[in-house]
Amino acid sequence: MKQVRKARSLIVLIAIGVLVFLLARCMPEAAMAPDPRGGEYAGSQTCAACHPQAAASGIAALHAHSSGKAGAVISHLAPAASFPFAAGDTVHVRVRADSLMQVREHTGRPMESFTAGLYFGSGKRAFTFAYWQGDRLFQLPLSYFTSHGAWANSPGFPADQPYFGRSIVSRCFECHASFAGTTVETAAGFKRTEHYSTGSLITGIDCERCHGPAAKHVRFHQSDPGRKRAAHISRYSELSRAQRLDACAVCHSGNNQPMVRSTFSFVPGDVLKDYQAPAFGEYGAQHADVHGKQSDLLAQSRCFQGSKLECQSCHTMHDKPKTMRAYTQVCSSCHPQPKHSTGLHAGRLTMGKDCIDCHMPLQPSKVISFQLAGKKTKSSYLLRTHKIAVYR
Repeated sequence: MKQVRKARSLIVLIAIGVLVFLLARCMPEAAMAPDPRGGEYAGSQTCAACHPQAAASGIAALHAHSSGKAGAVISHLAPAASFPFAAGDTVHVRVRADSLMQVREHTGRPMESFTAGLYFGSGKRAFTFAYWQGDRLFQLPLSYFTSHGAWANSPGFPADQPYFGRSIVSRCFECHASFAGTTVETAAGFKRTEHYSTGSLITGIDCERCHGPAAKHVRFHQSDPGRKRAAHISRYSELSRAQRLDACAVCHSGNNQPMVRSTFSFVPGDVLKDYQAPAFGEYGAQHADVHGKQSDLLAQSRCFQGSKLECQSCHTMHDKPKTMRAYTQVCSSCHPQPKHSTGLHAGRLTMGKDCIDCHMPLQPSKVISFQLAGKKTKSSYLLRTHKIAVYR
């Protein structure tokens, strides 16, 4: 009994210590760490001090891991692989306890090696890697596809020769990170060579990327801790449906459309079209691909057009991905007794038990494919379409 009481006392003391620490972090004198985005941003650590539960669930979500330091995902990778190219070239992947290298050999002789500095992708389906060359960033030629448990030629890369020259531009970070500071070289009046301020990178999607700058919010509630209603911060419940959709479409309406402004400055409540050049031709919604165009595909759905359906009807940033049954329950809230053609569903799962696989099936991306080592043909990159429809 004494041991039990001691254990309980220890737990209580630890809980009190944590509470005191959190409250101290919320006191007016607590200084906010500088944020590379500027003084109007508070930084995720400051958010976590007063919102530990929301911060913890946000960190556990896939969005928070859309990019990061390469060493953070090494435990998820196969330790080695080789990809043979033409003319005697081979790229070898060498994974160590804290580093990942891709080495080019020619007829068995090491020619050059590159150490991965960053990864992109949550790993739900794949990771691709980038290496630093001074203050510039380049994609490595081999990516790891968790869906296959194997290394493959990076999407869009040539399969006949190793290529290490594809630069990672800030537009990539606008969907895979929270901020990347750059300076741009111009030549003959045309811009393009981006140089990164490496200390400015905020990898993954953090609190303020979705909720907007929080420094004013923090200062207000530090000076008036009794106020429980959140002030000077984006409240999604008070945004219109169009504004909530735009907040997701910043990253989920694709990256092939020309932009007139960086979306790093987008805050919930802004109009996304103000950041985009007019869409036409190949950029139009009718050409929406399953990769990165979820917003455009959803907008083509009759369910979306005939109801109040939106991204947050099925997804929340602070939850782990739902099971297929849980998503089906969302469908059932509007379709409690769906009418099906028995012939169409012959031999399929019980009607109404799995809406998603039938009405939002996996489809091959038209813009992404990959080639596994030792294979002569490319493999399709399958993603779930967000155009809810009847597929035959």
